Amino acid sequence: MSTKLKSIFVVVTTYNEKENLPALVPQILDKDSRLKVIIVDDSSPDGTGKIADDLAKIFKDRIIVIHRKERGVGTALREGFKKALALGAEAVIQMDADFSHNPFYLPEIIKTLESGAKVVIGSRYSSGGGIASRSVARNIISKIANLYNHIILGLWDVSDTASGYKGYQREVLEKINLGSFVSTGYSVGVENLYRIAAKGFKITEIPILFSDRNAGNSKMGLKELVKYMITVLKIRAKS
Repeated sequence: MSTKLKSIFVVVTTYNEKENLPALVPQILDKDSRLKVIIVDDSSPDGTGKIADDLAKIFKDRIIVIHRKERGVGTALREGFKKALALGAEAVIQMDADFSHNPFYLPEIIKTLESGAKVVIGSRYSSGGGIASRSVARNIISKIANLYNHIILGLWDVSDTASGYKGYQREVLEKINLGSFVSTGYSVGVENLYRIAAKGFKITEIPILFSDRNAGNSKMGLKELVKYMITVLKIRAKS
């Protein structure tokens, strides 16, 4: 059963993304007139927050900016979700600010949600997906994290558990208790999936071509990777 969505929000979390945000936001908004963007900035020292405010003035009524003093993609993402729900979102899409998630795929994510899918993942590892222009080391880390998630959390039906490009129906986010997450960092994505699967929602994957960031520096270092793996264990232990 297909349902036309009227209110769709895209949540973009930022920390030092001044090179990417001015180009990304217009591309997102251009994909569908229903889209609105919530930018959650963690007090970026490079001025990303000011750029977000300037974009909000240009694209009136289509951009909401949240400025936070704390830092952490997990808590930032959940704050963006809560804001979208409070504003009446029927569906919410999350994507990174660095162009690793191409706005080109937004119409397909929306179409899949409207066809009845509850959760849609932009997947690198499903048939037709792939990774372009990324270092061998980063690819290995990604595959290890994906296998780790499968083994520890049992998410064998999902080919790309570590993808940060996802779309959700409103009811899904309402039922996974956003206020009680273990994750504060990158593990928030797989914790979302783990909770979603536990609630019995079907997870749909569409293939995407993932690219390394357009500009700026990655925030995923060894410290974040270790934190990720420890948090996944905590997620499993808490269930």
